[in-house]
Amino acid sequence: MVRTSGNTDNAGVISALIRAETLILFLSAQGVQVKSVSLRNTQPVIRIVRHAWCERMKKEGLARFDITGNDRHGRFRQGVYQDESGCRVVWSESLH
Repeated sequence: MVRTSGNTDNAGVISALIRAETLILFLSAQGVQVKSVSLRNTQPVIRIVRHAWCERMKKEGLARFDITGNDRHGRFRQGVYQDESGCRVVWSESLH
């Protein structure tokens, strides 16, 4: 499912989808499971299932944690990686 927010033109959306596709193909080759894709204006946001790739990105200093909170499943934090094309990859980690 692809959602857009704000005013975007078709060329910007197409560009964002192509960038997202490229990153999703890369993530898939790494064994990462993609849960969803959304667009914030023309910035792709790809939600994934936590994977060893996330740990590698953190260890290499390429990912960070943006949000820490509580939900019905307990405490969590949200990891974020952004590639050079502006695509964001986000995942959640439980803190028990």
